[in-house]
Amino acid sequence: MKLERGEVSAEAALVVPVVFVVLLMGVQASILFHTTTVATASAAQGAAAAAAAGGSAVLGEKVATVTAVELGGRLTVTPHVEVLESSVAVSVRLDVPHVIPGFPTAVERKVVEARERFVDEDDR
Repeated sequence: MKLERGEVSAEAALVVPVVFVVLLMGVQASILFHTTTVATASAAQGAAAAAAAGGSAVLGEKVATVTAVELGGRLTVTPHVEVLESSVAVSVRLDVPHVIPGFPTAVERKVVEARERFVDEDDR
């Protein structure tokens, strides 16, 4: 069977954009996964710092912010730290860089950590 002249070029013109879109979707999914991981790690570090004996909401906020920036995340708002009687909750919201549209624009993760409490030796 003899190919028509230019048939290969027409097939390439149809296949190449589809391959690029699939490739870019994979890149965007990887970026989304990385941003989610950074948000979770930042919230966990902030919650651990705030829940530690002698920790505070200010310390938790600072640790969550520094962790997010060091890991390459872009904070959309300052991390929110909520200190309760028995636990600490830290919420971190990060902006997701876009390669292609249609994916989430931001990721928010919340981590709850039990507060440490100091118990004297006599009270044990």
